[in-house]
Amino acid sequence: MSKIDTLNDYIEKCDGIKIMRDEKYANGYAKNLQDEIIGVYSDEIKNITYQLDSYAPHTYVNGMVIDYIGDIAKLRAKLINYRDNLELGLSKGAVKRAGQTININQSNTNSATASSNISFEQVVKNISEINDSILSEEEKELLQGKLLSIEKLKSSGEDKNKLWEKAKSVIGWILDKGVDVAIASLPYIMQVLQNIH
Repeated sequence: MSKIDTLNDYIEKCDGIKIMRDEKYANGYAKNLQDEIIGVYSDEIKNITYQLDSYAPHTYVNGMVIDYIGDIAKLRAKLINYRDNLELGLSKGAVKRAGQTININQSNTNSATASSNISFEQVVKNISEINDSILSEEEKELLQGKLLSIEKLKSSGEDKNKLWEKAKSVIGWILDKGVDVAIASLPYIMQVLQNIH
């Protein structure tokens, strides 16, 4: 069984929890599945326990019930993102081919213009190099996943309106994160949009 097949198997197990009728049984099964997934992928998926209820300090105060089913939904999303990155050869920041650089020209009035010819691999690398105080590891993974969906739409030759709508929503998210995130990722999106025919 290949690594992708194993990931797909775990993703299917996560999906199976949603259709279980007995919530108590489902929560217990979800806890066991969560432990197994974290045990298998903790060395490969950075911050895999980030935002999981069972790993948050507040869950041990006043005997709060841990939502393992909710945790499985979060782990499922992380597994899908990791699988997509593996399929593109980008796991752990590995870049298969060298990308091109972004050139930034800044004037004394602090207005910046960016000209670029940037590959998808390079934009992923640029995002991974953003300081964690500006963009957390979880947010970096999320942004890389958003850009991956744009790359997939572009590569599949999907309807240009669909690609434009996806890019628009991603640009909105990026602009909320500040100038460093915009500089690292917007040139790639603008390049994709310019090449829509």
